[in-house]
Amino acid sequence: MVKSVFDENGIKYELMRKLGEGGQGATYLTKDPGVLIKLSNQSEMYDEYIELIDEIRSLPITQDMHIACPVYVLIKQCGYVMQMMSDMHGIDELILDVMEAESTVEKLDKYQSSGGLRRRLRLLLQLAGIMETLRQRSLVYADLSPSNVFVSRDVSQSEVWLIDADNIRFSTDVRSSFGTPEFWAPEVRNGECNSMYADIYSFSILAHLLLTGQKAFFGNVLFKGTRYDEDARQISEETEDDWGVDDSGEELEDDWGVDDSGEEFEDSWDDEEDNGVYSMAEKGLIPWIDDPDNRDNQNPDVFIRPYTIDEGLFQCFNGTFCRKGRSEPLSRPTPKHWIKALRNALNNVVECSCGWTYYASEPMCPRCEKVRPKCCMISIRTDVMEETENGRKLLYSDKRDVLVVESGKSACLNMSDIRPYADSYIPGKDRPAFDFTFSQGVLDIENKAGLPSVIIDGGEKYRFDSGRMAKSLLPGDFRLIVPSASGIDRIRTVTARVI
Repeated sequence: MVKSVFDENGIKYELMRKLGEGGQGATYLTKDPGVLIKLSNQSEMYDEYIELIDEIRSLPITQDMHIACPVYVLIKQCGYVMQMMSDMHGIDELILDVMEAESTVEKLDKYQSSGGLRRRLRLLLQLAGIMETLRQRSLVYADLSPSNVFVSRDVSQSEVWLIDADNIRFSTDVRSSFGTPEFWAPEVRNGECNSMYADIYSFSILAHLLLTGQKAFFGNVLFKGTRYDEDARQISEETEDDWGVDDSGEELEDDWGVDDSGEEFEDSWDDEEDNGVYSMAEKGLIPWIDDPDNRDNQNPDVFIRPYTIDEGLFQCFNGTFCRKGRSEPLSRPTPKHWIKALRNALNNVVECSCGWTYYASEPMCPRCEKVRPKCCMISIRTDVMEETENGRKLLYSDKRDVLVVESGKSACLNMSDIRPYADSYIPGKDRPAFDFTFSQGVLDIENKAGLPSVIIDGGEKYRFDSGRMAKSLLPGDFRLIVPSASGIDRIRTVTARVI
């Protein structure tokens, strides 16, 4: 192993330990805080590699995107220096600690000690924000996997960074297909070029692993068989006698390792694994474990899956992993859909006295079965209006629960919920609108954004453009009305109830 390297400015870096390794090289921690070294294992000539790195450095990637990009190239060898926040580690550690635990109790302990559901949702929300910013700039990351995602080592923090920016390209400049087995999209596995839609598929695979501790396609089909026909809904076991024989009994010519043009290609896969259902899962040929339209591949070991995926997240997972999502990349949920689903899920998480975090829709803690304390549920009804000759007319109305305020704690309703503006849904670009504190049946409200608002308390109306106001919820009616900026197109009504 190389002990030290020099960058183009002659600065020396001492390599301490390997953080991770992928198909294009390895990343090392150095003695300098927040400084990492990427050593490439690719066969490019040094001058060609420098040109490649210069292309990456010219991309519209800014420091606030939390992507560790090449800062300086190394001399005499292919590699570069990148900077990232210190005291971070790969998100794969969180995933593997849970998956490799020997007992259910140990799995639960590992899940909780690494931040539980609440922190995992925060991490994924930050990562989805990075993916959305890449999408807005027409950039493809191309190899999203747990080894390339780094998170705060301190479980009270939720910083997220991406490393290994070697493959980032404008979507119009992607000319190849590559990725990490088990995390690449079916179309990439089948030889198509990487895309923003493939990135979101990889994100979904990672999100399912992080939230549930289980693989999205690891179910009965993989447990019981080695072949699967989704049209026939048939799982079968492959035997040595019938491999390479078609339905008529005729022996097939073995063309494995030969592409459509007849040219041989290099195969780095284990033949036994690639010819089985593991490969079929990567190619998008089997249903995911919670597919509502095809239960053939269910995973009987539910573990904590039902308690970590709410309805909004389920719709995102199913939209990605259903048959249409697997075969039609453009139909998959976008990062923006994921951000909204993750934020809504996060806003509805409560914490038990045992330390376990779970959704407020559950009547008791899934871990210790202690009854959930009373909380305050904040809901928003949006009325979209239209001006007509006869006055204003209601076009449609939509109501949703958006925020749980735990007893004795505060929670914030953001501008993205009340009056969305450009990019407000992206983590880090949002700002608080109203702050709520719930204690002993009393809801304390603060108008942090100074939004022109009206509180209707029973039959009384109050202007509430700033400051704080306390409202007893037991009993009584309460509405906080926030008109839109134009004042005529939509009205958002905030209500609260005890659950």
